[in-house]
Amino acid sequence: MPTPPQPATRQGSPGRSRIRSGGALTAWANSWLRGAVSYDAAVTAIHEAGIGTVRGLPNHPEPAPVGWILSALRSAGGTPLRLVLPVPGDIRGVPDSPGLAAAATHAGQLVVGLGVAFFPDPDRDPDPDPTADRVWLAWELAEEIPTTVTPGEQQTISQAEGALRLAVLEATHVLAALDVARWNPAAESLLRREPLLALPHDHEPSAAALATRATRLSAILELARADAPGGAINAYGAAHRDAALRPLSVAVREALMTAYSAIPVNRTVNR
Repeated sequence: MPTPPQPATRQGSPGRSRIRSGGALTAWANSWLRGAVSYDAAVTAIHEAGIGTVRGLPNHPEPAPVGWILSALRSAGGTPLRLVLPVPGDIRGVPDSPGLAAAATHAGQLVVGLGVAFFPDPDRDPDPDPTADRVWLAWELAEEIPTTVTPGEQQTISQAEGALRLAVLEATHVLAALDVARWNPAAESLLRREPLLALPHDHEPSAAALATRATRLSAILELARADAPGGAINAYGAAHRDAALRPLSVAVREALMTAYSAIPVNRTVNR
């Protein structure tokens, strides 16, 4: 597989609309590889999550339909995918391929398989509509590069649940002091919102519940980081707020990676 052109190095962090596409690709592709969902169902779910086409697949037109990702994965052996959400200073789980860490960190998400990784094209600004089609890139990984996680790179579901629960408890007083619900009417609806991403029927139930909770917390964090109306919070207050909420942000990100990458208990991917 020819290595696609390396995008310029820029940095950013994933928003909810950008996480859902990588989560959909990971969960639905894995379910299809297990034989639990049809090809059409997987392609439809991935496409509706915002992935329109992919560049960089070998012997494919540019850009290729999103469904050809599934064919490429099956041809590569059907190894399960995993979701990585890298941020500046924390690129755990990103394979050690030159230039990949910078590109994936800017893109905000990376889906890793055997011999190949996928991420949104960083040279295209994200559409504010989370269902808008985007071009993704396929990145070739050398055979000698390990693609499985090492201890500390990805948690178990129970570990992620525990870390998220503790982070919420520690951040509760900060969120209460910010009184997000008082100045942002969207907070109440966010707490009641259905999960942004529909998962396949065979997805591990505990992982699906974790994804739901982490997604809602991610939305609340976005509101909490926004200045109150009139810019009432000053620079010192903003810095204090962000520092206090950082552990929760880390826990949410790790929970999302774990939840979408989870493989059902006692189930294996068909090869």
